[in-house]
This record gives sequence, C-alpha cells and structure tokens, in this order.
Amino acid sequence: MKFNKFLKITFFTLIILMLFQNSRITARTCTINIDYIGYCDLDNDGKNDDVYAEVFITMWEGTNFLTLEASLKFHGQLIYSIYRDNHVRTESEITYRFYFYNATYEAGWYVFSVWFQITNGENSAYLHRVKAFDPPEGDPDYPPGGGLDPGP
Repeated sequence: MKFNKFLKITFFTLIILMLFQNSRITARTCTINIDYIGYCDLDNDGKNDDVYAEVFITMWEGTNFLTLEASLKFHGQLIYSIYRDNHVRTESEITYRFYFYNATYEAGWYVFSVWFQITNGENSAYLHRVKAFDPPEGDPDYPPGGGLDPGP
C-alpha cells in the first residue's frame, strides 16, 4: 500500500515539475512568423512587380544583439538579399517590413527566407522561416505607398 501511494505521489510530482519547466521554457522562447508576403506596385511605375513582406518576431526582454538576413529567390537564383548585423533592439515584439523593388519579373514560384540570430547575454536563438508565393497572388493594393528599408 505504501509503495503504491509513493508511486502516485512521485508520478504527480514529476508531472507538475514537467509542466512548470515547460511553461518556463515557453516564456523564454523567441518566435518568428511571416505575416504577409505579396506583390504590389511600391515604386508607382504602373507595374505590380514589387514584393512587400511583413515578418513578426518576439524576443526576450533585453535583447542586446540581433542579426537578420532576408532573401528573395526565383528558381534558386538570388534576386535580393538584406543583411543587418548587431541591430540592437529593446522591444520584445517587432514587425519588420521588407520592400523588394522590381523583383517579380516573370510568373512562377518565388521564395522568401528570413533568418534571425538573437542574443540577450544569457540566451541565444536562431530562427528561420521560409514562404513561397506565386504572383499574382496577394493583394496588389496592399500596402499603400512604399518603403525604403526593413525594420521599424
């Protein structure tokens, strides 16, 4: 009897500890999501040949080092690449906006990739997302206007 009771208490204790540890790990995890990617006319040249992408990222509080790289490829060939090193941010949530001008020159599947390296002194993470799209998918009127550079 005592042994069964001991096993039950041990089992429930282990479950509670596992749940507690998982919640701590989740709270420290960084995330990345490509919220939108599509074609539009950013440079007002009358052609829907530009690409706009929004990437939402959550990080640890006090992030003191952030490196990002984004690329746009067509049939494996690199069209555009953006790299920013030691981009220090203090926010825990950021939406990055990427603008690629005159990028969709023919029909077919384009691949947008983003990589982030995040460090806050005690934690480090590498995040990567890829999304393929085939113009003319997306909303050609979104976003209104244009932009110059990724980031807020």
